[in-house]
Amino acid sequence: MILEKPDQLTLLLITENPSIVSWMRKHLDESYFLIKTDREDEALQIVQSTRLNFILLDSDFEACNPLALCSKLRRTNRVVPILLITGKLKKTYRDMALDAGVTDFLNTRLDPEELETRLAIGKKAALERDKASRFSGLIKMTPKLAASQDFLTNKRLLTEEAQRMLSEAQANNENIALLTIRADHFPELEAEIGMVAADRLQQALAERLESVLDPDDLLIPYSNGHFILLMRQINDASTRAIAKTLQTSVSQEPFCMERKSKRMSISIAISTGGSEYDQLITRATNALKKTDSMANQILSVDKETT
Repeated sequence: MILEKPDQLTLLLITENPSIVSWMRKHLDESYFLIKTDREDEALQIVQSTRLNFILLDSDFEACNPLALCSKLRRTNRVVPILLITGKLKKTYRDMALDAGVTDFLNTRLDPEELETRLAIGKKAALERDKASRFSGLIKMTPKLAASQDFLTNKRLLTEEAQRMLSEAQANNENIALLTIRADHFPELEAEIGMVAADRLQQALAERLESVLDPDDLLIPYSNGHFILLMRQINDASTRAIAKTLQTSVSQEPFCMERKSKRMSISIAISTGGSEYDQLITRATNALKKTDSMANQILSVDKETT
């Protein structure tokens, strides 16, 4: 068991090269706690069990394919920065590394200033992740929701926030609309472009949705490729109009993803008029499930429109 030190940033170094280990120990100051391993299985175990701030991976790691290992590390932890130590400068290799989940690069001719710069960038990103979810602050959430990166926790906190909004709405004789938003065919898209790129795409989608919402609307990640939108309702027609505006904002321009662009559409299920959160979300979720093979749909509880 590794004892983490709360006053230090924890860095995992994966390499078989003792010179790199010695160099890191010499140039990392006391604000870093260094963990070193030269085994793939141990690296994956550490990532699963330890709160890491950085991973440094040697591209000359011979125990396995470094980029394959990077993909495994990224599947285990979606947010920790991974810096690849490499002298390979070809764009094709670096593109492959980025697709595998690498965040940044360190030259094999290690330089203290470069290391400090890369870690400073990583520190800033780590601070941002402490303030927000993996959506990097693009989605408006309550402080509790913003701190959550776990689906089940998100679901519980969503319930709490929805119940609070429903109580306020009842007190003010207002109605709440709950919209379940699905990125159409997202599982197939994720399989095509990879998990890391799909995460970036979902962040961009969140930003696109947020750009047309009012400050009081609450957009929350619900599951992979899905969002829940809670909003105070004026009437059924205005809610459908907002849903159509959301669809248009997503479909009118492609999403730029590094070397390619992707067009997306969303389907939306609208649930209104209920006073209980469970009732609202059950109606919307069940309606949307009926259109899994379709795209660009807008549905209400008992009526479907396109």
